[in-house]
Amino acid sequence: MQIDNDVEFKISKNLVDYDTAIKLMNSHINKMRKKKAKEMLWFLEHNSIFTAGTSAKEIDQNIKNKKLIRYVGRGGQWTWHGPGQRVVYIMLDLKQREKDIKKFINNLEQWIMLTLNIFNINAVLQKGNPGIWIKKNNAFFKIASIGVRISNWITWH
Repeated sequence: MQIDNDVEFKISKNLVDYDTAIKLMNSHINKMRKKKAKEMLWFLEHNSIFTAGTSAKEIDQNIKNKKLIRYVGRGGQWTWHGPGQRVVYIMLDLKQREKDIKKFINNLEQWIMLTLNIFNINAVLQKGNPGIWIKKNNAFFKIASIGVRISNWITWH
C-alpha cells in the first residue's frame, strides 16, 4: 500500500479509555512504520485519569486512588485528562518533514495558539513555564499542555 502525504483526522464522539487509546495508537504507529497507515490526528476525550510523564515526581501529586494513575513515556510532568477536556494525539512521521524535535514542539505551540485565537482567546507562551497560557485579571492560567513521545521519529503520546 502506497501512503500519500494526506493526514487522517479521527474524531471520537464518546469518551475513550486511556489504556485503549494507548493500544490503538501503538498499533497505528506500528502500521505507519510499515507504510500501511497514514499519519493521523486523533481528537478525543478520556475518562478521568492522571498521567505521569518522565519528569513527574510522586511528591508533586496527592492522588489517593492509584487506579487513576498511568506512568507514560511522554515528556512532561503530571497531567489530568477527563470529560470536557479535548486531547489531540498527533501521529506524524518526522522523517517526512524535519528531524527537529524542538521545531516540532514550537510548531505545536504555534498551532494551538492560532487555533485559540480563532475563538478570540489570546494565548501566550511563558518563558520557563511549559505549555500555553492565558492571562486573566493579571494572573496567568494554563490552557494547554504538550506531552509528546517520539519513537523512530514518529510522534505520538
